[in-house]
Amino acid sequence: MITGISLRSRLRVVGLPKDIERRLVLPLSMSGRIVEEAAKEAVGVQGPAGSPGEGYFHKKLRAWVVASESPSPPHRQSGDLQQGITHRMYKRTTVNIISTMPYSQDLEYGRKNMRGPRPFMVPALTSSLGKILSSFSKFLGI
Repeated sequence: MITGISLRSRLRVVGLPKDIERRLVLPLSMSGRIVEEAAKEAVGVQGPAGSPGEGYFHKKLRAWVVASESPSPPHRQSGDLQQGITHRMYKRTTVNIISTMPYSQDLEYGRKNMRGPRPFMVPALTSSLGKILSSFSKFLGI
């Protein structure tokens, strides 16, 4: 299942013309890239090596690894999660930042047999808000 967050331009609600909303496609897309890079950076930290007494055996790596503790972001194991994070524009007014890995939702929100969630998308958004506002203000000239 795909996990993601969306940023939407809803400026017509406050009375701005439709053509201004169309001009915001570029800064909205840039905002998506900012959040994407922050999420990739969050899951880019290599996890420590484990042993049979601690951690779990990662089949793809053929090695013992240790999972990160909740609520910190997941450690980088194979790099698949990091490579699966991307952003896409939708109808010129929305940018979606998604992770295409099937286990990303389990990491973001937790699962019954996990020790807790290890979010990486929502913290990436909150840590990027300053850069997003700065890019919009530069674009609008304020």
